[in-house]
Amino acid sequence: MSGKVALLSAGSATAAVGGISTAVYLSKSETIKSKAEKEGLKLIKYEDLLSWKTAFKGLKSKSEVIEELKKSDSSITDSSDLDKGGNALKSFCKASLEKPYDPKEKLFSRVKGWCVQIPLTVKDQLLSSGKKLESNWESKFGTIKTSNADQLKEDLKAINNQITGELTSETDKDKFVAALQKWCEDNLKKNLIDADSILEKAKHRCLKNDN
Repeated sequence: MSGKVALLSAGSATAAVGGISTAVYLSKSETIKSKAEKEGLKLIKYEDLLSWKTAFKGLKSKSEVIEELKKSDSSITDSSDLDKGGNALKSFCKASLEKPYDPKEKLFSRVKGWCVQIPLTVKDQLLSSGKKLESNWESKFGTIKTSNADQLKEDLKAINNQITGELTSETDKDKFVAALQKWCEDNLKKNLIDADSILEKAKHRCLKNDN
């Protein structure tokens, strides 16, 4: 009887070890990519060069990003052109996504922050913050016409060169209002790569006042 018990114990131990091995194997077989997909993350597609460049532009001020990218390309800096930086970021993400997922390492959190789809246009960026776009342009113009007036007047006259009056002029008010709407419509479409001087203006001019 004792021999049978010993055999059963040995068999149970073997099964337990096998179970542990299987669990470890299953854990290691999950990649960072599969984990990201399970969490519903929208990863940047490898062929989407515009998104890689835009992502690098938004990340390059972070020292940990540059330090990580330097591991595969020592010439990368925060002043690298967007083509070069975008390609370096793409290479990092592609290599990282193929690696096993390990909850004890910080690689997955970096992938979540660096390799996911981000807003590409000024409009997308504003809406991603929970903001709402303006629709009452007459009211909006009345609110902003005395704020940074010289720059606003210059930008709106560039939209409609028939405007001759001042921002406070009732004569050209309708023209100013229409020009403001057109300015927002045109600039909200622009890519963030080309929007360094536009984004802050758009926040002020194109969003509802209650947001």
